[in-house]
Amino acid sequence: MFFSCKKILIKASCLIYGTQEEIDNSIKTGLTLPETKIIANPVSYSDFELLCSAEKYADRQNLAKLFNEESLEENLVLTFFSRINYKKGLWDLCLSFLECLKKHNNIKLLIIGLRDDNDLELKIKDEIIPISSNNVVMRSDISGIQAKYLLASSDLFVLPSYQEGFSTAVVEAMSLQVPVLLSRNCNMSFLETLNAGIITDVDAKAISNGIDKFVGLSAVQRKGLADEAFDWITKNASPSTVAFKLDELYNQKVKNYKLT
Repeated sequence: MFFSCKKILIKASCLIYGTQEEIDNSIKTGLTLPETKIIANPVSYSDFELLCSAEKYADRQNLAKLFNEESLEENLVLTFFSRINYKKGLWDLCLSFLECLKKHNNIKLLIIGLRDDNDLELKIKDEIIPISSNNVVMRSDISGIQAKYLLASSDLFVLPSYQEGFSTAVVEAMSLQVPVLLSRNCNMSFLETLNAGIITDVDAKAISNGIDKFVGLSAVQRKGLADEAFDWITKNASPSTVAFKLDELYNQKVKNYKLT
């Protein structure tokens, strides 16, 4: 599929990417790039105002009910919000979480996922949840605004993917002012430089280290991660910002276009 598109791509006036890492990955394939621009995927117009007002609807109580707890006041809830698939690093995350649970008895893992791999889903139900002491919950029947409510109520969004484009789920989590822990394969390693997220390699030990790092942060430091990520979102992925950048690029290309 890629090679069938290659002839079209090299004829483009400009290729738009979400991050510099995506550009670097294209170059590694041997693709000779025309002009490139980095323009992030925007948070949708319908969700942006709601997402930016997470404090209005973050409901910790509903989150507690999923774990059959009266309160999660002393707990840190890590949320995976993506497809239930090995490619998303979910199995590695589960193993990492169980290891971290031996050291941190205040952490919980919520998996909100679209069914995509029945074998993995059964493996988590059979091998992870029974030994998690009620600290791992997996739900494939929650989506839309209800899922966003729960994500907004979480302490950390985790996506240790093996392969990812510019992830909408990551952008939504950052918009909700929830700190993020991502694999380098999510192509957003720049967040680490900005102190706007925790970036890890894709293996169980590295993910465990990332979780340990987050648990070891103070409440102020965790909020700092979320604030820096939200600042990046407002400057780069708000609907108005992305629309302005696209309009500016389009007008520039039209102005410089020459008939051949």
